Amino acid sequence: MNVDSGIRPITHSTTLGNLFLDILEKNTNDNTRHFIQQTRVYMSFPDYAESFNVLLINALGFYAQIEERKIDNAITFIIKQNELKIDSLSTISEKEKSSQKQMMTTFYIMGKQLLKDQLKQYNILI
Repeated sequence: MNVDSGIRPITHSTTLGNLFLDILEKNTNDNTRHFIQQTRVYMSFPDYAESFNVLLINALGFYAQIEERKIDNAITFIIKQNELKIDSLSTISEKEKSSQKQMMTTFYIMGKQLLKDQLKQYNILI
């Protein structure tokens, strides 16, 4: 009798972040699934993937460090991806697109600074 244990072989692209998203995806609603899909897209950018994984490692009580420039690059990547999404909207004016991009950029810049401050406090940011 062949029983599927649910265990899958680890591949070179398997990371703690991907495993976390796989587990989260099985136990969430549609809104959270959209967040997970977006995060998977972002994970294709190496500095974002590393940032995400380091944050997870530390959240689990282990210790890992990350370079400040990688956090900066990850947030810049997210901002650019969201700007592209806003630019693709055909139902709003250019003025509204500009306003949305400015608000979004301000939000991410503030969040980046808060994140970096917390990471510095715990000697995670190098």
